[in-house]
Amino acid sequence: MIIASFIVENKSPIIIKERRVKGNFYEGLDYIPASTLIGAIATGMLEENCPTYDGIHSVDCSKCGKSNCKFNIWINEGMYPWLSHGYITSVEKADPLIPLNPPMLETIGVTVNENGEEEFCDLLSYKLASKALLSIKPDVTSQPFRNKPPKYWEVRNGKICRIKVETMAYTHIAIDPITRSSYLTKIEKETTGLLFTLKTIKPKQKFMFKALCNDEDYEVIRDILHRGVWIGMGKSRGYGYIKLLFSSMTEKNNYKEKRVDEIEKISDKVKEILKDLGLSLNNHIIIIDGVTHTSRQLEEMIRGKVMYRNYHTSDLIIYRLGNIVKIRNLLRPGFVFVLESKSLNNYADLELSPPKNDRARWAGSGWLICNHPVHTLWVRR
Repeated sequence: MIIASFIVENKSPIIIKERRVKGNFYEGLDYIPASTLIGAIATGMLEENCPTYDGIHSVDCSKCGKSNCKFNIWINEGMYPWLSHGYITSVEKADPLIPLNPPMLETIGVTVNENGEEEFCDLLSYKLASKALLSIKPDVTSQPFRNKPPKYWEVRNGKICRIKVETMAYTHIAIDPITRSSYLTKIEKETTGLLFTLKTIKPKQKFMFKALCNDEDYEVIRDILHRGVWIGMGKSRGYGYIKLLFSSMTEKNNYKEKRVDEIEKISDKVKEILKDLGLSLNNHIIIIDGVTHTSRQLEEMIRGKVMYRNYHTSDLIIYRLGNIVKIRNLLRPGFVFVLESKSLNNYADLELSPPKNDRARWAGSGWLICNHPVHTLWVRR
């Protein structure tokens, strides 16, 4: 097995509808869900290899006769690679060891420096210390901390910096053939109908996602993305076209070895900072930043004393193989678990442990980031 990293760019606006906010305005996603990526890549397989695919009707793999059909193996048998969501990035190379940039952790605070510029600070050390020593408070001499971090971010020149997903409005109107006007109606005192506005992602933005797969699947994903795929809504009108910019892979064991070293270095750094705050710990500190995962699965997987946790859960509804699937208690992106443990060996494995439930894998569930380097970027006051 290998760990692969892919960076894609949208050549046209992306429309992925999330929910109705008010009236006829729909909030669009500002990332690419793993299920959307899997579906688009699977469609690319059909367009290239399936003799029965016409783009309209459902595919009947029993009529094909190909025993090694990747689409059948992936979709019908549930043996598809494990993909993360695709998150905004500004990096110019694909490296599996570069962490994803999920929505910002809730432990990041914002200050304003003397020049009126934003500075992002990690409050996690203070939150850990204040649980043991209630007198510990962040030492802020200028502006107070505001817990309103950037939604997406990156590490640039040793600092946490904001990454903004550029969006635009997309308005759709349908004309009634009889009245020759847009059709509107009232539902629960709100005007709805065939006139609505969606938030869309502007073109020429880069997104990175990762995959746990074998060599053959890596080549399939790379080749199909290199040709380009369509995702989201409005594909027939030219929306949602993405193409591969960069890709890279490394062996699973090589990845694990390097990640263990990185986790240990960051754990030592966190202990050093906590020691300065008056809290002495002999064991390792493992910080788990979540992208998505079910809370029960994570509780079963982690081993160690939980020192701090901050998370919210929600239910996710996805449409797969003609069925509506509801996944309950999915941890929202940006959650944090902090563990005190005597061993580091299990935690690199946590990043590479797909959920056993293939429906949860389809939803992009389970990709964790252990001891993210953002936690070594402490602002000293």
